[in-house]
Amino acid sequence: MSELAERWRVSKSWLDKAKALTPEQIPPYIKVGRLIRFPLNEVIVFEEMRLLGKDGQYE
Repeated sequence: MSELAERWRVSKSWLDKAKALTPEQIPPYIKVGRLIRFPLNEVIVFEEMRLLGKDGQYE
């Protein structure tokens, strides 16, 4: 989770809160025991889906 926080330049606590309160704000993840893992391909797809076009609308 800390790698995604670093990639997005947000705190790890923000990701923890988003996971609990608004899970649609984070990419799909895998839970392995107590660990949360974000597959890189899922992160990239999630980011591309959230890109804004020139008119400020989601593409």
